[in-house]
Amino acid sequence: MKFSLKVISENGPRLGTLCNLKSHPGRVFETPISLTLTQGGSIPHLTKDVYYSSVGEESIFHFADNLDVLQAYRKGISNFVSLPTHPVCVVIQDPGTELRSGYNDSSSISTWTDSGRIKLTPKKYIDLIDSMLPDWYEALNDSDTNFCASKKRIEKSLNNSLKFLKQSLRMLVYLLHFWAVTTHWIGSRWSKTIEMEKVDGYCLLGLHGNGATPQNLDAEHIRKCVLASLENIPADKMRQAQGAYSIQSILEMIQCGVDIFDSSSAFIATENKRAFSFPNTFESLGKLRKWKDRKVQRHREINDENQQSKKQKIDLQDRGRSHSCNMKLEIDVTDKSDSKEPLMVSCKCYTCSTFTRAYIHHLFASNEMLGQVLLMIHNLNHWEAFFKTVREAIKNGQFDAFKETFDSVIIILFTIASTESASTIFGFLSFFYDVTIKCRSVH
Repeated sequence: MKFSLKVISENGPRLGTLCNLKSHPGRVFETPISLTLTQGGSIPHLTKDVYYSSVGEESIFHFADNLDVLQAYRKGISNFVSLPTHPVCVVIQDPGTELRSGYNDSSSISTWTDSGRIKLTPKKYIDLIDSMLPDWYEALNDSDTNFCASKKRIEKSLNNSLKFLKQSLRMLVYLLHFWAVTTHWIGSRWSKTIEMEKVDGYCLLGLHGNGATPQNLDAEHIRKCVLASLENIPADKMRQAQGAYSIQSILEMIQCGVDIFDSSSAFIATENKRAFSFPNTFESLGKLRKWKDRKVQRHREINDENQQSKKQKIDLQDRGRSHSCNMKLEIDVTDKSDSKEPLMVSCKCYTCSTFTRAYIHHLFASNEMLGQVLLMIHNLNHWEAFFKTVREAIKNGQFDAFKETFDSVIIILFTIASTESASTIFGFLSFFYDVTIKCRSVH
């Protein structure tokens, strides 16, 4: 596998390509890119016939108790799960499932399958990788840490991960058909330690416990941690971040130079009965910018009126900053169950082109499986369209302006969320629609 940079700037967004993949040597993928999260060889709620994706991410623990079967099969995981057209990246833990903490030790990493707890030693992990034949994979690591982890836990994580990496690299001498290996890093000390190791990229782990936990992290804190870690990382190697991060955090990491993400956010949103509706194109962001300007002007007029009537002035900027950047604006579709509009009027996905919001509400109210299928189709399409827009923005030198506009809109939306009713916000924009009642990996 070859990773090349087409656009690079110091402490800025990067545009790159992934090519010469072992399974698909003729295909080229542009970065920043989102890997499609898969569980047990399939995209959650979807079949391969319903949704086709170009790059996927498979979790090792789904197959940790099937080593004998995979070794006997000898054709790799992509053929095993009937997705031969998909390149594969293998990770240890499922980014969409919250990590069970406290079970790793100095000789193994714990995962849970249908058979229960399985301890992955470096030898067993490399045997699994050898039988799965991925295009690249995450080195065995102890990433059971987060922002609240103690100094002692972090020290153990670093020491265990480095030991596992060295043991794995010694075994890899005999596995020449692997083109890449990613490993986990946390903080400047770790990045200095592995700078000279024989790895082809770096994976950002140890900041959260997977599942929905990354959405509660402050984007500014993530930015500082990423910058500190990238300080000693070679610029020509790919950088991967796993987890259901917020859009603000994703933009911050892209600006810091992270290349690869995953679609676990779309999965988490679907599980929570939410439909993405954040601006994912230049057109939608432009419309939102015009709405924001009108809204700011209206609030200024209200402030002037309040001043004249000796009422307390509302400072939009201060009120915006006082709210967490992880706050989500949501709409309860229970009140809109008779709406004949799609989830998003501007969306061209199969769900929005075919079905109304009222019908999707009916599916969830009736506990129909089709509801999650349609919602997952929309969320994945919306998510991938966002990354396509990001790549276009970097190509055209507009990423900083795109991010600045996005951030400024977010501040205004947070302010309005604190001063207006949800029914009023619905008329403009929300990040998620509440649909009431609430990977095998690809590169």
